[in-house]
Amino acid sequence: MEGLGINGTMLLAQLINFGVIFFLLVWLLKKPIERVLQERSERIEQSLKDAAEIKERLAKVEEESATVLAQARAQADDLIAKSQQVAAEVQQKAEAVARQEATAIVEQARAANRQEQSRILNELSDQLRETVRASLAQSFTELSAEEQRRAADKAIAELISKSR
Repeated sequence: MEGLGINGTMLLAQLINFGVIFFLLVWLLKKPIERVLQERSERIEQSLKDAAEIKERLAKVEEESATVLAQARAQADDLIAKSQQVAAEVQQKAEAVARQEATAIVEQARAANRQEQSRILNELSDQLRETVRASLAQSFTELSAEEQRRAADKAIAELISKSR
């Protein structure tokens, strides 16, 4: 081996030195390295467990939020339906009140119209009586006042019954 430039005793001494240092290093560093590796393995396992828990929590939260959202939509639909029903009832009541008020106004107008007609008819009747009496008094001067009044009332009654 010396032809290759390798010294056998030196090689053996270096191999022994390497073996001693290797065993010393293994003996001194084995436990700390194993402990570091174990800690790292435990942290990885814990991280995986935490990730699984977070994933489960997220799934639960999503499920709960979907449930809450569905309930909120149902409540909103109920509120909309109730508000539409209340609006319809209010509209019906308002229409009923408006009809009642319109009916009352029409009835008041009719009553006022009847009163006015009655007043006008009474005035016309009075004026007609006076006119008929005056004309009958001029044409029937020979009749007594009572006969003139009866004849005038009869003529007025006939005129009124014909005008209606």
